[in-house]
Amino acid sequence: MRMLAAFLLAWGAIVAALPACAAGRPLPLELELPVAPVEIELDDCWIDVRLEADVVPSLKARVTPGAEPGPAPTLEAGESGGRFRIARVESGDAAALPTLSLELVLDRTQALTVRGSRLGLAVRDAAGPSQTTPAAAPGQEPAGSEPSQPAGTVGHRYELVDSEVQLWGAPGISVTAENTVLYGDSGVGSVVAVLTLGSLTLRGQQGVLQLNSTDSECAVEDLEGNIVYRLTGGSLDVRGGEGRLEGTTDGGMVSATGWRGNVSVSGSEATVVLRDGSRGQARITVEDSDVTLDAMNASLVIELNGGQLSADGLSGSAKIAGTRSSRLVVQDSDGQLDLTLRGESSGEVSEATGTVTAALFESSLEIANTRELSLSADDSRVTAAGIRRLTKLSARRSEVELDLRDASDRSLSLKVPDDVVYSVHLPTPCRVQLHGGSGTSQGVDVTGCELQLEHMGRWKGAGVRDMDGRRPFLLTATLAPTGQLRVRGG
Repeated sequence: MRMLAAFLLAWGAIVAALPACAAGRPLPLELELPVAPVEIELDDCWIDVRLEADVVPSLKARVTPGAEPGPAPTLEAGESGGRFRIARVESGDAAALPTLSLELVLDRTQALTVRGSRLGLAVRDAAGPSQTTPAAAPGQEPAGSEPSQPAGTVGHRYELVDSEVQLWGAPGISVTAENTVLYGDSGVGSVVAVLTLGSLTLRGQQGVLQLNSTDSECAVEDLEGNIVYRLTGGSLDVRGGEGRLEGTTDGGMVSATGWRGNVSVSGSEATVVLRDGSRGQARITVEDSDVTLDAMNASLVIELNGGQLSADGLSGSAKIAGTRSSRLVVQDSDGQLDLTLRGESSGEVSEATGTVTAALFESSLEIANTRELSLSADDSRVTAAGIRRLTKLSARRSEVELDLRDASDRSLSLKVPDDVVYSVHLPTPCRVQLHGGSGTSQGVDVTGCELQLEHMGRWKGAGVRDMDGRRPFLLTATLAPTGQLRVRGG
């Protein structure tokens, strides 16, 4: 009997030492927590988390005031396997369980995992954003070897459905969420987000954002770090910030305003808008998409396979290629503009104070008011007006109309191959001289300029000048048998 009594006493001590979570804890509940990773798995709950340094972790749990009456809830709350777990103890009809409220104070060294649905989650760093150390630039060590976030801070992980999350100065997170609203302000650390039918707003984040979004609305303001994204539907709106922005979008919208750094966008059936970008390179490779560029001071490489591009106020270099009936409109550029159009594509270029190099293949192009133009056309149609200087011109099986009345040069040598039609407008006085060919004016139509076939002697209007005292414009042309040249002076 003595041995049995001793055994029962020892067993009672063991049972008393077991985690209370095995039997559940009634609410309301207050207790200290160990400095260990915390795992919360709850539905229908408000969770408020406060992060501090060198703090004694604690938990307060209660039924939310005003909650619908139901079975008295109990919580599983205890340490197991090196983690402190908080969960509801199953009891009858889950639909009748009341909403709970949790308040946690955690040390910054503690990892936090939250899983559940219909949650309201708020995480705040007690130090505030001003007391955290800014993150280093990508690939660089922070100045003075300071940490990129408060010492010992670890990331948090959330797996949520039908929930709302607010983060204030919180550490980096990894979140997988459906139909969930996520808001973060002045966070420090990386954010890895997989969203479906939800929304994400980040302001003043210092760290990298890795985003995989499906039919979600995402907005990022003043992020310092890189953004790597994959959109399927939905949108990503980036305002301000610095780093690298790159990703793919299928059927979604990507916009960036005031981003400082490199940009890379690829995808299909997308909408891409870049405004006020600087200090980097932008590469856009899209199919059947709508691209808008506004006030971009960057090195641009644009490849369109179908779709359209509208660009206004470009500085720096821009290399733009359009295929498969793409439509390009570029105005007010002051750098090097290289255009390549193929497959029944079309383009408009106006107010180009830099240089324009255009190569067309089975396409069309309209150019107005360009300082310098280099043009080649195959099976294409080109209209160019307000050209100050023509540096190169070649055509095959094409129709080209040139207005050179504003040209700074006073001469042009033109070769007209077979199956090419040139229509040229010249300032007066003007002269047209033919070389080669049959020695006749067949295929030539000249009005308003003096025409001379080779070996016909002196010009009739010798000594004639324009109102500015400049000599007559001289167009020297060589025609192939089926080439055509139409010249209008005045």
